[in-house]
Amino acid sequence: MVNEYLRIERIPKGFAATDVLKTFGWPKPSHQKIVKKGYNAKYRKIAPTADTVLSAPTDFTFPRMNPKQFADFKKKLGELSGIYGELTNFREQCEYELKRHKTSVKKIENASKRYSKHITNANKLAKRCVDDLKACGIQSPTLQFSERQAQIWSDQVHDLKKKYEDDMIPEGGRETLRLQIKDLKKGQTGVLKEILAQIARISGAAVVMP
Repeated sequence: MVNEYLRIERIPKGFAATDVLKTFGWPKPSHQKIVKKGYNAKYRKIAPTADTVLSAPTDFTFPRMNPKQFADFKKKLGELSGIYGELTNFREQCEYELKRHKTSVKKIENASKRYSKHITNANKLAKRCVDDLKACGIQSPTLQFSERQAQIWSDQVHDLKKKYEDDMIPEGGRETLRLQIKDLKKGQTGVLKEILAQIARISGAAVVMP
C-alpha cells in the first residue's frame, strides 16, 4: 500500500510545506516536486507551491524516506544481498563435498570459517537495514541469519578435525553435517524471502518519491 511509504504532517498557520520538508531532510529542489505529486492534490488547492504560506492549519503528505535514507537503504540492502549470495556459495560447496565418497575435513572447515565470518557482517547489515526502515516509521520483520546454527556447524567440524587424523570424514560425521547444513539452508530460505520483501519495499517507496 502506498500509505505505508507516506507521512502526513499538520502544517501550522503561517508556515509552508518547504518548512516541513527541510525539517525531514528534503533538499530544496525536491519540495515543489512533492507538492505536485498526486497524493497532494487537495493540498495544492490550498497552497499551489511549496513556499506558499498557509492561512490555516493543513495536512501535507510526503514520502517517509528522504532521498538520503532511500539511497542508504538501497545500498545496504544491495550489500546484504551480495553477502547472502556468498553464504549460499560456501554452503553449497559443503553440500558438494558431502556428496563425494571421500570428504576432506579441511575443505569443510575452510567453508565453515568463511561462512561464520560473513554471517557476522550479514547480521550487522541486516540490523542497519531494519533500523533505517524503523527510523522512517516503516515497520519490518527483523532479518536474522542462522548464526547459532552456523556455530554448531563450526563446532562439529572442529571436533571432526581433532578426532580424525587422516582428515577424511566418516559416513556418520558426514550425515551429521548434512543435517546441520540442511538447517542452515532452511534458515537462509527464510532470510531470502525477507530480502525479496525489502526489495519490494524499495519498489513501493520509489512510487511515492518525487
